[in-house]
Amino acid sequence: MIRRLLGKGKEGKAAVQALRADEYDTAWQLFAERHRKDPDQHETTFASGVTSELLGKWDDALGYYRLAAGTNGVKDDDRAVYLDAKHRLTDDIGRILRSDSPQSRPAVVPDRESQETKEKGHD
Repeated sequence: MIRRLLGKGKEGKAAVQALRADEYDTAWQLFAERHRKDPDQHETTFASGVTSELLGKWDDALGYYRLAAGTNGVKDDDRAVYLDAKHRLTDDIGRILRSDSPQSRPAVVPDRESQETKEKGHD
C-alpha cells in the first residue's frame, strides 16, 4: 500500500524512505504535508495513520484510518485494509494505553545475575 506513494512526487518518495529508515518523525511530517496538499489522497492518509501509530499517537492514527476508510473513490480492497487497521486499533487501544502508562512498567528491571543470586539465597 505505502509503496504506491513512491511514484507520487518527491515528498511521497522521501516520506516512504524516512519510514523505511525508522525516521518516524520525518516521515510523519512529510506525509502530513502531503495530506494537507491533497486530503483526498487516501494512501497518504493511511500512511499518516501508520506513521502516527509507530510514533505512539494512537488517537491520531485512528483518526487517519477513519479518514482513509471514508474517502470517496477508495477501492474495496484498499478500504478493507483501512478498516482492518481501524478495527485492530479500536479493539486494542485500551490494552495499548494501559501498557503505555508508567505504572504498568517496572521501575527497575533486574538483571539476570542478580535474579539468579536471589533465587539461590545469596544476597
